[in-house]
Amino acid sequence: IIVLAVGMLTENGVNAFSGILEFFSSPFCGNGICQVVLTGIQANLGDFAVFIARQNLARTYVDVGRAKEAAEILEQVRGPLTELLGPDHMALLAASHSLAKAWIAVGRTAEGIELAEEVLRRRTEVVGADHPETLKSLAQLGKAYRATNDLEKAADVLQKLVVGARKRFGNEAEFTISAAFALATTFRDQGDVEQAATVVD
Repeated sequence: IIVLAVGMLTENGVNAFSGILEFFSSPFCGNGICQVVLTGIQANLGDFAVFIARQNLARTYVDVGRAKEAAEILEQVRGPLTELLGPDHMALLAASHSLAKAWIAVGRTAEGIELAEEVLRRRTEVVGADHPETLKSLAQLGKAYRATNDLEKAADVLQKLVVGARKRFGNEAEFTISAAFALATTFRDQGDVEQAATVVD
């Protein structure tokens, strides 16, 4: 496994490595095997690759409900990644996106939303409004705003999400349908049933 991980990084670069830890760690919730992979990567490729690997491990922790551990890891790697890559690098923004999600999950909602807003702004500037990563940020913020009952802000970002998703993926894509449903639900919760109906028609 270490040979495979190191080989991927050496041949294709760090970005191609994104997801390998999720692939290996999902059945084990990030335990054991991921730590072996991290040790091998550090020995062969140094600290930069480890920052990326730990970021991916933390993203797995978020997905399996271990938000507190994920937040601890991401807080540790975010500073070094910022210094190495700059504030607008997509790898850093991915880490910040995951950190925002982790903060929200552990109850640090205001901090999480503020960070998610920053990530959305930077992603929009760097890759555009309808890039899949930007759409992920819109979806994250829409969910967070709804959870805090800020329906006006939720409706605003979800409208942008639906427009971007339809442009990027088409009307019938699962992501687009999910976004439209969230927007329609938000309009309904605001008492605007007619507007909600127009979204899903």
